[in-house]
Formats: sequence, structure tokens, C-alpha cells
Amino acid sequence: MRLLQLHELSQLYDLNQSIAQDPATQAFLNPRSEAYLGQFIHTATGFTIGAYDQEQLIGYRAVHYTSQHLEHVPCPLVAPKYYPKTAHFAGVGVAPNYRRQGIAQQMISIALYRLCHQGFRYVTVRVRPIHEQSIDLFTSFGFQIVYLKKDMEPVKECFFLLKELTPDQPKSFIGQAHFHLSVL
Repeated sequence: MRLLQLHELSQLYDLNQSIAQDPATQAFLNPRSEAYLGQFIHTATGFTIGAYDQEQLIGYRAVHYTSQHLEHVPCPLVAPKYYPKTAHFAGVGVAPNYRRQGIAQQMISIALYRLCHQGFRYVTVRVRPIHEQSIDLFTSFGFQIVYLKKDMEPVKECFFLLKELTPDQPKSFIGQAHFHLSVL
């Protein structure tokens, strides 16, 4: 696993398109444009962790440095002064043949580790209630369901999950996934 670079945007786009077109997941994922995905590779706005099999991109976890959606939630999840220190897990995908192998868990561990070291205080993620396995995965990392938003386009409802990051947590993320820190 390693951080994606801008020159790999087309690989990310192709993976995202193939996942969104998969009949088993088409109802759950929206194919994204290259411009949309590019904002998560550009280091000023976020980062994307790529999982590889040899040189083939098989999974990604996108992180955006601002949680703009927090302003649109009626009850505040975090104080506005912490918005600059709040990141958002914006997108994830694992190729169908590589699912259920712990890849998503490793990408979450790496992302949380990076965010802790970059001084972020909170991480948010939106998950549809029907994605029970995703909710279980995030809660295993200490995320808490803090809000249920109804009538969000293009879905009827989704949970907002929140995790507060503390300085001593990076050590716990290392234990949850085996990865090479030197590449990140």
C-alpha cells in the first residue's frame, strides 16, 4: 500500500468505474469523474491510499482534509473551530476479487495513522444504514454513530460516524494493520 500520485489518477478512475459498474454494487456506489477523484490525490486537499497487487491498483481509500458537510448537519458534530482539523473519509473501493481480505481495514489504519501525525483532531465518514459490515468495521476503530441524516441525495438516509483522534492513538493503528511506514 502506498499513497497515490497525480499521474495515477487514470488508474483510480478506472478502478472506481469498474466497481460502480459491478452489478453487485452498482446500487451502492456512484461512478465519479476524474476531476472529483483528483481532489483526493492533490496533497493540498487530501490523500488517497492505494492497495496494489503487483502494479495493479486493487483498492483505494480517499481522505479529504475538510468536512464541509458538517456545516449542513442540524446538530453540530464538532465545534466550528475544529473544522480545519477535521478530515473526512470520502471514498473507498476494493475490486470484487480482493474483498474480504482485510484490505479496507489496512487502508483505514494507514489513513488514521497519517491523520494523527498530521495533527487532525476528528475524522468523519458517512455510511448508509444498510451497509452493516462497513458500520461494524468503522466502529471497530472507535468511530461512533453520531447522527442519522434523512433525505440526502441520492440516498434516503445515511449515518454520520465520528472519531476523535488523540496523540497516543497512532500506536494502536500500527497493531491493527501490518504496513510499511516508510512508503507513507
